[in-house]
Amino acid sequence: MGLTPEALECGAHMPTNSTARSALRAQGQAPSALHNNCSGKHSGMLSVALALGVSPDGYVEREHAVQVQVRGAVETVIGEALTEGKCGTDGCSIPTFAAPLRAFAFGFARMATGEGLPDDYASAAQRLFDAATSHPHLVAGTGHADTLIMEAFGGRVMQKVGADGVQCGAIRDKGWGYALKCDDGNIPASQAMLAAMLMHYAEPDATQKAVLEKIASQPLRSVRGADVGVLRAIIA
Repeated sequence: MGLTPEALECGAHMPTNSTARSALRAQGQAPSALHNNCSGKHSGMLSVALALGVSPDGYVEREHAVQVQVRGAVETVIGEALTEGKCGTDGCSIPTFAAPLRAFAFGFARMATGEGLPDDYASAAQRLFDAATSHPHLVAGTGHADTLIMEAFGGRVMQKVGADGVQCGAIRDKGWGYALKCDDGNIPASQAMLAAMLMHYAEPDATQKAVLEKIASQPLRSVRGADVGVLRAIIA
């Protein structure tokens, strides 16, 4: 795009991958915005600014043309108005609006099928889902539940973690969307819930089931490495 990393307004943090963290420390380097786990999303927003022909400066601000477009697109997809009274600021500095879980599940179903969306939105949604499920490592990184699930399902499932125990996605061949949240924000617990849900609804084959079972039942270990319990989802 002809921009430098300084154009990113997501802030810097250490890599979430432990190997990458160790390598950065060994090199005596400080993290940059490129290490932020939201830098890819922010790069996309920078591309929107350029496509609109507006300055990318301040693209994270609520009234910037980029965020106006983002808000409108999300409203179109989920069928829910995003109100100013239910808007905060994400850790990566972008406006973050609240909406019901059912709206996000509905939106993911619409993106999976294209039904009820304008033609350009439906086409774009298919391109996004195809890109994510074809290159899941670029969505979540090494060993992450999102990566493992999308690799195992080979395009059938689109899965994306959110902050504070949110999980959203779609079982594409069924045209079903889903959204769940672990109330206390525990991400491993939400992943166990997600895996149990996919075991129940996604009709996994033996390979897919083996992946889901590891996520659905996670050992809990003390600091010294002793097994002290297990984290698993229980379907009543």
